[in-house]
Amino acid sequence: MIRTRIQDPKKIAKLYTRLSKYYDPFTGYEPRHHREALKLAAIKEGDVVLEVAVGTGRAVVGIANAVGQQGRVYGVDLTEAMLKQAAAKLKREGLLAKVNLAQGSAFSLPFEDGKFDVLYNSYMLDLIDTPQIPPILLEFKRVLKPGGKLVLVNMSKKTERKTLFEFLYEKGPNLYGNCRPVLAEPLAEEAGFENIRRFYRRDFSWLLLTLLTGTEIVLANKPA
Repeated sequence: MIRTRIQDPKKIAKLYTRLSKYYDPFTGYEPRHHREALKLAAIKEGDVVLEVAVGTGRAVVGIANAVGQQGRVYGVDLTEAMLKQAAAKLKREGLLAKVNLAQGSAFSLPFEDGKFDVLYNSYMLDLIDTPQIPPILLEFKRVLKPGGKLVLVNMSKKTERKTLFEFLYEKGPNLYGNCRPVLAEPLAEEAGFENIRRFYRRDFSWLLLTLLTGTEIVLANKPA
């Protein structure tokens, strides 16, 4: 298992507050993966959807469009700076009134049990220490309705084999925003999700470091 560092949420919040203005230019490979993930998620009009780790709002605009007039979207993020970026995108698209944005932690979501039809989470688990991921997935399962859909998008790799990126990460975890490849499929299974499907996609970016990684899209359901 790759050696990871326990991530202090306060330190992560400070880091991504600093990165918020520069995040989009340095992660230009992400939008195509979001588009594919939202297509696979098949969000329906009228759905109630939660996005955990909204970031700069790359996915939340598509989610807000997908739920239509009868649906509702909630979004949480650790950092106010990232939420401001997301709110600006939603405002430009005339969708801000449809989305409730708030600061919050994935470890303790401020919602009642069984509230959401879909939970979308992207590029967050790859900066969480591996032993900390299972309680987060259990929290995701808690707020989903029975049969509700989980959508995870993460920095990942094609197989379990250790990659050059992971070797570099172990030498300096700050290399790429504290992120490293994860494999969420077995973790989702351990958390009790079912109908688990994984899709792996290569990353393409002007930033050469991203050519050493890929992105996984994992879909699963809370047991009905």
